[in-house]
Amino acid sequence: MSDASPRMDRPSARCVAAGSLVLGLCALAACAADGPAANPDREQRDELVRARRSASLLEDPVGEDGLFAEADALLEAGEVSGARELYERAAAAGDPRAELALGLLDEGALGEPRDLEAAIGHLEAAADAGLAEAQYRLGLLLLDAGTPGRDAAAALRWLEAAARQDDPRAQYALAQLLLRAGDGASLEVGAAWMRSAAEGGLLEAQHQLGLLLARGRGVERDEAEAVRWWTRAATAGSRDAAHDLGLAWLQGRGVLADPTRAAVWMERAARAGDPRACLRLAAMHEQGVGVARDPVRALAWYLVGEERAAGGPLGRDARVGRLRVEGGLDAAQREAAREAAAGLRQGPSGDAGA
Repeated sequence: MSDASPRMDRPSARCVAAGSLVLGLCALAACAADGPAANPDREQRDELVRARRSASLLEDPVGEDGLFAEADALLEAGEVSGARELYERAAAAGDPRAELALGLLDEGALGEPRDLEAAIGHLEAAADAGLAEAQYRLGLLLLDAGTPGRDAAAALRWLEAAARQDDPRAQYALAQLLLRAGDGASLEVGAAWMRSAAEGGLLEAQHQLGLLLARGRGVERDEAEAVRWWTRAATAGSRDAAHDLGLAWLQGRGVLADPTRAAVWMERAARAGDPRACLRLAAMHEQGVGVARDPVRALAWYLVGEERAAGGPLGRDARVGRLRVEGGLDAAQREAAREAAAGLRQGPSGDAGA
């Protein structure tokens, strides 16, 4: 297959079969909506300021930079209405950066009244002016089932426009859509965009690129390169990459098997909350693979894994493991395991070795 960059002569993303693509767009929109922020007001305020500043490399088209500095200060102070007034003045003077900020506010940022039609208008103005941030956000908004005039084809075009400006989030979103389409040309182009997003530093793209390489999906199979991407993402904090990297070291996929190194990465993933890693690490302690055999530690990880799996097949597996190990322990050992589990729930315990 070709190793050309997606910026070169690649099949256009718009050539993907419409039926498969719409399903992928819907799935992406659903995923994007998952998970409330820990501190929504603060995070949204920071995100709005960051998004506005992402466009600040443009030459100031109307000499209104003072308005933006003042608006940012007002946002930091939580005075959203004052910031909106300044953005409206700048937008009326033709500044696309202000259109971007207004679009985010009309999407409901910082608890502002949600007006999606107005948000689309503002984001379109900024996207037409070439702001990658606006193109990316407009693409996601047009995927949302609750958006008036939802338009999957237009969403794809805007995501591609942002992706071609080297926005790794847009590249990742576009890659997901193309990979879900499932046909050969889409898989190849999707994998190329995933590589671009990974090279741009997006951790989830680095993890997903590793999966594509390990499976030979859209790219030539290369487990050694998959391990390199997982190592890069896991070192930077990706829980999923740490799990898959640990599994690669355990099973000798792309590297010579090293159970000790596998245990280090698996523990990093487990402490970050991955229930698969909790169960795998529990079994390693139970059997003495890569670590000293320690049934108390095994029970502790089974307890944590059962809690984090919250039902389903993993939860059942964790329960079976817990009951099996508990049966061989006395009351003092079971209590020690419960105390250890409480400590394991506290989070990471330092850096994993590579």
